[in-house]
Amino acid sequence: MSDDIQYWHATDGEVTVSTERFKHGTSSLKWEWSSSSSALTYTNPEAFRSIKWATNVCFAFWLFNNQQSKVDENAPQQPLYVEFLTATSSEPIARLWYHVNFYGWRPLGLRYALLSKFKNNLNRIHGIRFCPPTNTPNGVYFINGITFDYKHTIGPQDDYQQPWATPENIKRLNDDPSKWLFNTNNFFYNRSWLEEQQVHPSDDDVNKLKDRWLESLPYGTWSPSTKPEPFSKLQKLAETYGIKPNTISNVPLGKGGFYSPTNALDIQPFLLGPLKRTATTYQCYRYNRSFESAEGQNVWTLLLQLCDYLLEQGWAEGNGNMEGNLDIGYEIRNFPMCLTYIRNELDEVDRLQSMLTSAIWIMYGHLLTEQQTSTMNTDIIHNYLTNVSRLIVCLSDQNEIIRRIIALRYTLSYCFENRIHEPLALDGTVHHHWMCHYEYASYALPDIVKFVSSMNDTELRFSDNIRRILRRCIYTLDFCLIENEKIPPNLNARAGDFVTCNGLNMTKKCVCICNQGQPYDPFFAGLLVTMCPKNDKSVMTYLNDGIEPVPLEGHLTLNSTAACVHRRSNFYASIVGMGKNRRGLEIYGWLEDANNYGEYVRNCSIFIAPADEQGVIEYSNAGCVYPGWQWSHWPGTTCLLKPRSELFEGYCNLTAKNWLAGGTSISGRDGMFSNDFFVWDVAFRRSMYCFDNRITVLTTNIKLLQRAKRPVITTLFQSNFSNLENFEHTSFILNNDEKISEFPYEKIFENNDLDVITDHRNITYYLHSNENSNQSYRITLKRSEQEMIYVNQYFLIDPKQNPIIDIKTKKFREPNYADNEKYFKTTKDKYGLGYIEHLNVDDGTASFVYTILIGHEQLNEWIEEFSHSSRDPWSSPDLSDLPPSLILSKSDDTHIFYDRATDTTCYTCYSKDRLEVNIGLVQSFGQPCMAMVRGRGPGAITISIATTDFTLNTPMWMVLKGKWTGAELMCDDENGCVYVRTELIDDGNTKVTVWQRIYMPVEFQITQSYD
Repeated sequence: MSDDIQYWHATDGEVTVSTERFKHGTSSLKWEWSSSSSALTYTNPEAFRSIKWATNVCFAFWLFNNQQSKVDENAPQQPLYVEFLTATSSEPIARLWYHVNFYGWRPLGLRYALLSKFKNNLNRIHGIRFCPPTNTPNGVYFINGITFDYKHTIGPQDDYQQPWATPENIKRLNDDPSKWLFNTNNFFYNRSWLEEQQVHPSDDDVNKLKDRWLESLPYGTWSPSTKPEPFSKLQKLAETYGIKPNTISNVPLGKGGFYSPTNALDIQPFLLGPLKRTATTYQCYRYNRSFESAEGQNVWTLLLQLCDYLLEQGWAEGNGNMEGNLDIGYEIRNFPMCLTYIRNELDEVDRLQSMLTSAIWIMYGHLLTEQQTSTMNTDIIHNYLTNVSRLIVCLSDQNEIIRRIIALRYTLSYCFENRIHEPLALDGTVHHHWMCHYEYASYALPDIVKFVSSMNDTELRFSDNIRRILRRCIYTLDFCLIENEKIPPNLNARAGDFVTCNGLNMTKKCVCICNQGQPYDPFFAGLLVTMCPKNDKSVMTYLNDGIEPVPLEGHLTLNSTAACVHRRSNFYASIVGMGKNRRGLEIYGWLEDANNYGEYVRNCSIFIAPADEQGVIEYSNAGCVYPGWQWSHWPGTTCLLKPRSELFEGYCNLTAKNWLAGGTSISGRDGMFSNDFFVWDVAFRRSMYCFDNRITVLTTNIKLLQRAKRPVITTLFQSNFSNLENFEHTSFILNNDEKISEFPYEKIFENNDLDVITDHRNITYYLHSNENSNQSYRITLKRSEQEMIYVNQYFLIDPKQNPIIDIKTKKFREPNYADNEKYFKTTKDKYGLGYIEHLNVDDGTASFVYTILIGHEQLNEWIEEFSHSSRDPWSSPDLSDLPPSLILSKSDDTHIFYDRATDTTCYTCYSKDRLEVNIGLVQSFGQPCMAMVRGRGPGAITISIATTDFTLNTPMWMVLKGKWTGAELMCDDENGCVYVRTELIDDGNTKVTVWQRIYMPVEFQITQSYD
């Protein structure tokens, strides 16, 4: 550090060594200047000669300003200049500027590598010169810890003081500094993008938001039953931070950030300790009208000291270079609420604005300053921005409240409209941790709904496009729910158990998000008509108004998370795979609903919940429960049959190696899903075709990848016998004839001995013998009691005998995993289980095809029709000679399927090297993708196409045979982002180009043209 007074000289002022204030060490330089031409110069060439050029070398110092200046927008305050001098030139090598319209300490500096002029001139520097703001006649600065050779990889962040300090913004250093001067009392100042959002709400509008946002403050804050803490106890807490009567504390607050003192204390214990507890205690005295007592006044005096200490240490709006080991928000999130109760008292002593804006800044309020929001997730919304909104409406200046509400609305709108995954994905799912995560959606989506609904009847309402996005999110959620509240176990990120997410309540809250002049939104009302019983009073108004139900049936493609949901009135099915561009699975092994054994849940699982005899779809109808569950046997998955010791994980995040993982849908009724699945132990290519009550599963290229030989299996079903009367008599039916009601029962069938299996829940599995005839496999059917031991603390026999040392790293008392199982309860249940073992899995040629039928009538006739000989849907307009479905291609790189009942052809191209399909009406595709073509011509056909290549930055295209015109978009145009064009190409065929929004399916009609 270069604080030695002998090298410093003040012109028109004085520089001294002071122990009054400091950050590093025990003293600082105190510079008092008396004119605008004053200067403070440091001259010491030796300090620069030893510096070795590197990209992490920085100039750094701390500056304390004891007088915050208000920004005069007509005559903006000038900055502090720092010039790097040489002995041979009157021109400085570089001239930096720092805005100083703040109070307290700030870490300032520069990473030399940002300015190329330093690279060859560092050793020529013989001094620096500080020049105070030219329009400030006098003042006092404390300069501490100045160093010219500070190592920091990133350097200072751009903030209110040094808005040019990053590689993206270094050009700002050449601008007029006033262009980058920000005003904490006018949030719009120098933020033109916010000026463009300006509206003029009434006082009534603002008061509505005050009432709504402050109506119920979060738990963990003050309540009338809260007891005050003794002043002596609070004073003891404050002494840790050097806070004593009539003294200035120089204990640095906040570890981390740029140029943090080594002896700094963490900020979080301070906020949750002395600050929150003292403010809460004062509120207790205020509520009990005893604040004028000696104890109450002592508490108040201490609180003001704590506030001043926080601000002096630099924890104020605009300082982007302080950090403090804050957790992800679950503890820290509600600390500022202690200020809302005493806002009037703080305002009277001129602390309200500074303390509230400080709290807003700590609560991710810096995002409100950004034109392009740098980050956003459900934690930020739930833990921080909900409290930011409450703090904003506690400000005393009504105009500033409006400006900051507009900034908050802009920040949320920007994220919802421009961030394609997180927090709100384009397909309506909610993402966190780089994955679809309904645990977080369960509380973050209600927060978003509250923001939009609370503002909708004011001039501060969100745009129509945001309301469109919200409609999709709520519809997607409701579509994914069973019983209006349960997300199935394979669809959530911590797959294993269902997640509760109250879609009905959220939909009810959305009804008020309507157009001006309307009493309710008809779309959300239509959802409620579908979700609520017809005698529910809450929907009577909508029924009387003739609102039609918005059906929650059909097929929903969820490409952001490699999933789809296919549902009808008599069943619910969720299909889930995994790609490489988004995380697929998160194992948090220490939670109560642990999924320690869930690594295979996203290996293209199929969760099915059929309706019961009363026609009601309940989650329990799926028979998927924790006791006795075998985690290698998730229905639909192709994986390895492993013992539980090999499945166990303590903590991990899983993804796959290939990006093709998703599908498309047509007419909102039917759809397809494909996955080029590749993980560390198994690979395969899977396509699933969902038409009405039929799900056909085509799997090819099955290959065992790990060295340890384990059986490679595809599970047809695993479900317990719950909700089924007389389970011993709930039969399996084999080949539509033989009934198996024994219990226990186990049998292995070789190859084509078995074609049709109906399980104990009346779901039928038709094994396509003509497609599987050249494959080597065996089928195992079981009806038995299954056992499962969960090595998780919630299943301990005796909590005092816990062998878990660290579940994250899988450390246990007993070195052998299995030896630890004796400490945990054995869970049991009775199950029906059916799976296929693939016997030739070394060369990647194994395949298998089966169709799931739920509640299918005339099953025998349907199966018999597979003997029909015709294999070409385009050879005749008469389809009666065709089987119910056709596998037209199951090559290494192409899956093509035809469904007779809907006259639909499905295409999946897995490789960019084989895009020429030449089957049906399609000649070729321009990229790997999934597509559906409904109809065979002549006349109009419907096409739906999608890709899950999230990095694709060019339009998709395909070539149709012959001449086609009049492409008309049938899906949402995504606010003008999606459209289709056709052009006739040289061979007389038609190229169809689709401009899409990344991974959303695009559906359009197109008509065959004849000259």
